[in-house]
Amino acid sequence: MTMDHFYYVGFGTLLANAMCAFMLNVSVVFLIGKTSVLIFTLCGVLKDILLVCYSVVIDGSFITPLQCFGYAIALGGMIWFKLGAEKIKGYIAEGSRQWADFGSRRPILRKLIVLGSILATIFFILGGFAPSYEINATEYLNKAKSAVGSS
Repeated sequence: MTMDHFYYVGFGTLLANAMCAFMLNVSVVFLIGKTSVLIFTLCGVLKDILLVCYSVVIDGSFITPLQCFGYAIALGGMIWFKLGAEKIKGYIAEGSRQWADFGSRRPILRKLIVLGSILATIFFILGGFAPSYEINATEYLNKAKSAVGSS
């Protein structure tokens, strides 16, 4: 890096960036002081999950079923930590009661929901509309070099 790079970006931009980084570190210290390191780590996991969801929904990125399973485990662990086992058991019992009540009031719709869920799960496991890319290493390297600007 040369001084020309600094002049090109501007010292004001670099100073603003440094102040944002410093204030981020200060806010982390206050967050850990008010809660705990575990809460800070769980917030980081939630942030990662939300970034992946954004990437999939908005940018159209593809994630594998294994990655989705891993994020589901992370999210389940966060919920388990936040609510506790007894509250989760209570919610599951209430949900089961309401599902049974729904099945007695609308049995055909319940069967259609179950069938649709099974078909959606199978579709998801088998890959769905996942794009199939055939990677050509030479073409990939040429595109990467042109993106960077080297020849």
